Amino acid sequence: MHDPENSIDNVLQRLNTIEAEKKHREDQLRHAQKMEAIGRLAGGVAHDFNNILQSIQSHTQLLLMSKNKNDPDYSKLKYIEKSAQRASQLTKQLLAFSQKAEAHLMPLNINELLFNVKRLLDRIIPDNITISLHLQKELRPVLADSSHLEQMITTLVVNSQEAMLHGGRLVIETKNVALDDNYCRTHMGAKPGEYAQIVITDTGSGMEPEVMEHLFEPFYTTKKVGQGTGLGLAMVYGIVKSHGGYITCHSELNVGTTFTIYLPVITAGNAPAERDEAETITQLPRGQGTILLVDDEETLRQVGKEFLEIQGYTVITAATGEEALELYEKRQGLVDLVILDLVMPGMGGRACLKKILQVNPKQKIIIISGFSADAQAREVIEDGASGFLSKPYDLSGLLEVISQTLIEPNY
Repeated sequence: MHDPENSIDNVLQRLNTIEAEKKHREDQLRHAQKMEAIGRLAGGVAHDFNNILQSIQSHTQLLLMSKNKNDPDYSKLKYIEKSAQRASQLTKQLLAFSQKAEAHLMPLNINELLFNVKRLLDRIIPDNITISLHLQKELRPVLADSSHLEQMITTLVVNSQEAMLHGGRLVIETKNVALDDNYCRTHMGAKPGEYAQIVITDTGSGMEPEVMEHLFEPFYTTKKVGQGTGLGLAMVYGIVKSHGGYITCHSELNVGTTFTIYLPVITAGNAPAERDEAETITQLPRGQGTILLVDDEETLRQVGKEFLEIQGYTVITAATGEEALELYEKRQGLVDLVILDLVMPGMGGRACLKKILQVNPKQKIIIISGFSADAQAREVIEDGASGFLSKPYDLSGLLEVISQTLIEPNY
């Protein structure tokens, strides 16, 4: 006999389930939107900070050119240079979080990478913590930057170590998995497809729910002042996202924490094209020719002009895209190379690039940016730029790009 009470209970239960799923999706959407907004902010901060570091680094290297090692100021200048380089590592972490970090993607066997990383970790992790690898045979390869993944794994393992002050176990597992539509519907940011899964589990102290809520946000840390930047997990999040992957975390107080990472495997659709790996290294002679240097940062214009003139170039500077275009049109045929900052107020570097190429389609142009995104570099190269350089760069690196660009034939 049909029981109406039971039927009503079933309907109410389904309604409650639907409501709970709706709330879960709304929470995930809000979190995704928050992380996207923080990512844009972090990328902007890194860009501005890279401009400052570029000025410090370039001026320091200019001063070092006039000093010998016995000069009492030499060691101080080297210290400033090294400090600027260390600071640039922080901006790289911010760019990793904002998914604007430069990556060199190659086919990668994650199991082999984990074997190599474990050899390093065994030397730095205390003896009271055991690390075990449970790796699936014939794990499918991924398209990834090996140095970024090594950094990601090391960061997660060091975090686990800090959560196991009195010792414990750390297990790293790999597995071939497929994420279907049902899973992705309830996990915002996940996409259906084939993945190589990395699971890192520790038996540490675990995390409270309020900590989990801010887990991947840059500068969020539970450590004391001076003991951490709060960028480690933000960098991990950015690396996973920049590889088209997905990351989750489950943690319980006094039980432990598990990070699960999904990286898309290589398929016919994303396999890398064959390319010539041969590289030529050219000595950098003193240069000649006229360079139009365009940057809205006055200090970078000044130091760039001074350095390039020391190297033998004639340098014209412009503070905006509009000014650069006006100067270029007045000196048609006299400019051998344009060095153009990508992000400027008014006419941005990309728009200026297109305008200059309309005047002279064969003009050689190097784009410089405080962002170091591969995608961004590809876009400006497709637009007609001859080269791309990320800030902060060494002055020798700038010279190398200029030399390579100028010796390339026009087509």
